[in-house]
Amino acid sequence: QMKKGNSKMSAQKICGEIEKKSREKEMMRNESWKVLNFVVPIQNAVKNQEGFFIKGTAINETTTRNGVKYIADELLKSANSLRNKPILKDHKNSVDHIVGRTTNNVGFNPTTRSVEFEGLIKDEKMQKMINDGLITNVSVGAVVADLVKEDNDEGEIVIAKGIDFV
Repeated sequence: QMKKGNSKMSAQKICGEIEKKSREKEMMRNESWKVLNFVVPIQNAVKNQEGFFIKGTAINETTTRNGVKYIADELLKSANSLRNKPILKDHKNSVDHIVGRTTNNVGFNPTTRSVEFEGLIKDEKMQKMINDGLITNVSVGAVVADLVKEDNDEGEIVIAKGIDFV
């Protein structure tokens, strides 16, 4: 850049911007940025004649610790994608690790601006661990179509768009 007639300071700024854009492109190539996981508490666990059910808030309108903002409009659009999904005992997505399924009682609550879920736990060991208080949270995973950068009063934020719960 200095050979092009730019001052040393100007050349450093230009090179810094080029390096920043290069890192962003590399991040975009690595699809792992699209996969998001967050841990939420089980708010209620009930066994009745129909089975063992857990309930909770999968996610509410918020900005997470890693700076991703989930807005109500996107949560509303995505809530139904959490219906009838397998509940895994850990993050291994295999048949042997399925312990239940979310039900159709999943939806967006406009008052709390959140996605609420219900899950039917079929695995008796998991039911006991939940009842005994050994398991108190679930991990909710999602894939997003895009992370859109926006500037606001707090600085630069990233908004999750096209959320698909997994």
